[in-house]
Amino acid sequence: MSTDFAYAPTNDQTVAVFIGFILFHGLLNTLNTAWLARITKVSHCDRLFDVQYYAFFNIACTFAAIIALSLAQKEKNNPHTVFVEIVNNTGWSNQGFSFLFGFLSVAWVMTDYDATAHIAEEIKNPAIKAPVAIISALGTTYVLGWVLNIVMVVCMGPAWPDLLMSPTGLPAGQLFYNVLGKNGGIAFMVLTTVICNFTGATALQAQARTLFALARGAHFR
Repeated sequence: MSTDFAYAPTNDQTVAVFIGFILFHGLLNTLNTAWLARITKVSHCDRLFDVQYYAFFNIACTFAAIIALSLAQKEKNNPHTVFVEIVNNTGWSNQGFSFLFGFLSVAWVMTDYDATAHIAEEIKNPAIKAPVAIISALGTTYVLGWVLNIVMVVCMGPAWPDLLMSPTGLPAGQLFYNVLGKNGGIAFMVLTTVICNFTGATALQAQARTLFALARGAHFR
């Protein structure tokens, strides 16, 4: 975006960035529990709610995206286009399949809300705090993700098929670029990258805890 799409990363560069992120997440998760708690926790573990920095950051960025797109886009799609019209590019003639495939974008906002379950044995009062954390995360991502998806469809504009041909390879990134300009597009892509790193780090932590629990269970057998 900063080069007005004059620069395009190669496959090797993309894989190198991916490996770099994975190594960063791995190194972060090698820290002991006390440091991980300092990084991710706002409150102490003996309180009812353990609010995490990235949760606040994620929610704030989502609200920022909703507000920015809504205010900046002057040419919005009408309700019929948003809620009724079905564009079937799936290759299936059945409109029902197309409708169901449309939920894939919504599914992406429903991720990692069960991470607390993987570390339940490491928190105090898990019988209460783990279900509360999962339910609150599930409800928040459900509502905000639903609203964000609607706002993005409303603000795609009449030329939304062009988003699929974006040189970024990311229709959502192109949407921010089109509506908010170069600086706005870059800003939200940077914020998205930070959020993805938070999610990647916690997902790797949850995976490591799960593998450790399975290995320990097999050992005791």
